[in-house]
Amino acid sequence: MIIAAVLSIVMGLALAVLVLALKPVVKLAADVELEEPAPDVVYYREGKRDNLRTRIAADTFNRFLTGYSVKVDEVDLNALQQTALESTGSFYNTSAPSFRLRDDQLQIGVGVNLNVYGYPIATLVQTTGTFVRKGEIFAFEPTTMWVGSCPVHRLPLFGAPLMAKIIAAQAWPERIVTAWSKLSDVKVSESSLSLTTQ
Repeated sequence: MIIAAVLSIVMGLALAVLVLALKPVVKLAADVELEEPAPDVVYYREGKRDNLRTRIAADTFNRFLTGYSVKVDEVDLNALQQTALESTGSFYNTSAPSFRLRDDQLQIGVGVNLNVYGYPIATLVQTTGTFVRKGEIFAFEPTTMWVGSCPVHRLPLFGAPLMAKIIAAQAWPERIVTAWSKLSDVKVSESSLSLTTQ
């Protein structure tokens, strides 16, 4: 009887998570303000973009790769989002991320397309957080993560491992990993990201 009750609870929780994960979010442009957000809706605000800044962003990015300290905003980050940051696994693929910098936090949004037994499922993963030193390098530490409309960060014993797994699954080019390992400080301040080399 107890086992049946526990299984019933687990199955109910799993179903609720799945339904929320597949519930679409409402996407907003970077400059759109809501007068009164709906309480039962999860919103996703994309980062600002400016295609005219692509060359400047590329120059800044190259300075970072060659060992210089740089300071960037979300327009710079999104101008470079077309670089090889997409990833593919055995049953999923992700789009290039969209970045947003607000209130000393970095928001990363990634479209995820799953292929479950030949059935395509599309959702959006968005996370906010900042950077902390872990050992010799800085790592992104999420404070919130949403898979579709499911608040993964609120799931006990499940949220933290899933957030870590999703972040670890992002494959970064070796040259970025090498340059990142040389940083002495990473700081999100208001609407900018400062990368300071040693």
